[in-house]
Amino acid sequence: MVEESGCGKTTIGRLIVGPEKATSGSIILDGEDLTKLSTRDRRKRSDKVQLMFQDSYAPMDPRMRVGPILREPLAIQKRGSRSEQRAKISEILDEVGLPWAAVQRYPHEFSGGQHQRLGLARALILRPFGGAHFAACHFPLSEPAPTAQAEAASVPGAVASDAQ
Repeated sequence: MVEESGCGKTTIGRLIVGPEKATSGSIILDGEDLTKLSTRDRRKRSDKVQLMFQDSYAPMDPRMRVGPILREPLAIQKRGSRSEQRAKISEILDEVGLPWAAVQRYPHEFSGGQHQRLGLARALILRPFGGAHFAACHFPLSEPAPTAQAEAASVPGAVASDAQ
């Protein structure tokens, strides 16, 4: 989900992931009402939902290179062998327009736009392994960088609409 600032992406993401509880309504993902799930059951589904924050640098450990940062969700969810994980990292970097050499760099070595691409890569990396059906991207489409808007909207698995 990519939308303009203030439309409720973070609230929806927090409701889906679980830190917030819905007071009414329902949230259906894969035919299941997430508002009716226990916290434990919601955590089991955490590989299906990824959050990407406006400040995509903040959640990245500055002491880790990008390769291990992107591999971490795959390792935590026990998705694929190490060689399959490397192949997935290469594929996702290509999808978001970053070179393979990025895996050897530290987060502070990237521009703001590249941080957003890394955040998107991390949010979507579980997708082909049966994960990341939903990604809440917390950066506005109304930013003054039209190329960034177009790139975010064109990444497979990202859904974008400009509600201006």
